[in-house]
Amino acid sequence: MQFSNHHSDPHKILFFHLDAIYDMHGVVQKWHKPEQHPAVLKPDQPWEGDMTLPESVFPHHDGRKILGLYSCHHHPARFPELVQAGFKQVNCLAESTDGLHWTKPAVGAVEFQGSRANNIVPGHLYRTIHDPRDPDPQRRYKGVALLWPDQFPAARIEDQRRGRCFYSATSPDAIHWSPPRRMEGFEETGDTDALSYDDRLQRYLFTTRKCGYWLSEAYPEFYKRPIKKGMPDGRWVALATSPDFATWSELDNIIVRDAMDELGMDFYCACIFPYGDLYLGFLRRHHFWHGLMDTELVWSRDGRRWNRSWNRQPFVSWGELGANDWCFGDVINSPPIRSGDQLLIPCEAREHVHGPHNNRTRGLPGYDGHMGMATLRVDGFVSLEAGRMGGELMTEPLPLAGQRATINARTVHDGIIEVTLLTADRQPLGKTAIVFRGDNTAYPLEFDGVKEIPRTANGQVSLGIFLQNAALYSLTIN
Repeated sequence: MQFSNHHSDPHKILFFHLDAIYDMHGVVQKWHKPEQHPAVLKPDQPWEGDMTLPESVFPHHDGRKILGLYSCHHHPARFPELVQAGFKQVNCLAESTDGLHWTKPAVGAVEFQGSRANNIVPGHLYRTIHDPRDPDPQRRYKGVALLWPDQFPAARIEDQRRGRCFYSATSPDAIHWSPPRRMEGFEETGDTDALSYDDRLQRYLFTTRKCGYWLSEAYPEFYKRPIKKGMPDGRWVALATSPDFATWSELDNIIVRDAMDELGMDFYCACIFPYGDLYLGFLRRHHFWHGLMDTELVWSRDGRRWNRSWNRQPFVSWGELGANDWCFGDVINSPPIRSGDQLLIPCEAREHVHGPHNNRTRGLPGYDGHMGMATLRVDGFVSLEAGRMGGELMTEPLPLAGQRATINARTVHDGIIEVTLLTADRQPLGKTAIVFRGDNTAYPLEFDGVKEIPRTANGQVSLGIFLQNAALYSLTIN
């Protein structure tokens, strides 16, 4: 099975908006949520303590498996022997061939209790992507990490805040990294980030929170609601881009809270990436007054101006009492990975309450966290649907003439999708309608057995589509 995080296709029409639809009756637009698997990687090794918190999940360079980098933070009151042995934080590597079942390979790089037979990776833990565009195999993986210039590995935020800055590095195997390179101008930013690549603009995309997060140098202020100087109250998402992974634009706020958001909501970060003809983003939301974290699906035409989800509904959310994602159920800052007709969306699951709600308690000290995974059909974010009463839609004139086209669609029960060819002024073209039943992510539209859509004088064709107990997820012009 091949894995890929390349999703950009300017010829694929998604239905977050209705620009391609001329008219429709009896058809509704529905937003969908993935199936959540809260804990696909649990701590079961003596160096992991109570945490397998995912940092990055990405395809291996051969495309036949996916890699997961995760961290294990150990509280001295619960794991004193690990802290005393110098393992207050341990970074590890896991592998999977399906995203749901994981193994922990013997990396052999770090000695633990007299043995190197473990999956501990040395040095810093980088937010990592696989970069197939770089011809240098020593640079096939790229990463960024928030570090302190005078102390490696990085100290805890509470211990030292001055001078922290993001650094970039490259790697041949996501284990051994080049010396960290300081990203100038990224000092005193937020403490979480995301990294992806824009195939359209050929730019690396880096998101975090702009400087100004700290209100003062007084330690107690850390536990108050953060106020960003010169910016709207709270934590917001900012974007920087780079053509070469060396020079970066200034951070620019792209997503901030508006009047429809709850007053106590902060945005921790957002992983943004090209998908189809749009840009999509996983917006991680911190519900400050409740101590909870979830993720909202957002979309954009240009990667700068963003539209929020319908009714601000969560895309991935927390679970029920007793579940591994009881308090945190949110997407980590990694793009989705395609595996066949399915998207793998890396998540984190936590049962500890986010500070400052967790400052003083008689319960267990420290933190927990597990790697989770959410799964969704390819293009399955938003659909146009009709129930058993049926509905129909008509597209705007599209550049289909002489091209091949496919639909991502499914029917249930006795459902049906019927596709009719129309001229640009919505007159029948005289071809036999296509009848579709079943479930297919790339069903070809072949009229009268011909793979190409018939040519017209102006190259434009409209489609008339009847749906009954059916859903349409995307239309692709090949």
